[in-house]
Amino acid sequence: MTEPMTMTEERDGLKVRMLGTLRLRQNDQFLSMPASTDARLLLGYLFLNQKQPQTRGVVAGRLWPELTEEQARRSLSRALWHIRKCLPGGGMIKAERGVVQVA
Repeated sequence: MTEPMTMTEERDGLKVRMLGTLRLRQNDQFLSMPASTDARLLLGYLFLNQKQPQTRGVVAGRLWPELTEEQARRSLSRALWHIRKCLPGGGMIKAERGVVQVA
């Protein structure tokens, strides 16, 4: 039986698997993932676009296009909260001055 195809990237000892179920592994230990679907969606989006900071408005609009701008920004804030609450140190994601990115 063959392994399912995955997209894995390694950065500073952190391995990110983005095809199939999003998984994060650091120092050979899987990290707990946020329970929120929106938070996992945001985390995957930020890792896929980690080469440059993303403006909050663009991220909110791309991930929640069916919502009003205010609702989408609120969803983004909640997703960031779930990520910080779940992942060690919460410092993996940097959100400041209207931008958000993988630290």
